[in-house]
Amino acid sequence: MIADVFEHPYVEVAAPKAEIAEVSWRDLDDETVAPLLRDAVFPFLLAGSAELGEAGER
Repeated sequence: MIADVFEHPYVEVAAPKAEIAEVSWRDLDDETVAPLLRDAVFPFLLAGSAELGEAGER
């Protein structure tokens, strides 16, 4: 799989806007989370790496 993943500084969101219907926190091991997020993106972000390298390649 090839994916473009963009990083952005944390922004506080009090309520969803425009076309976004809901904002909610998810458990990192939640089975309903997309595999790309669960297996590559979340671990990368938790590691605090500056560049997406082999850790994110599948």
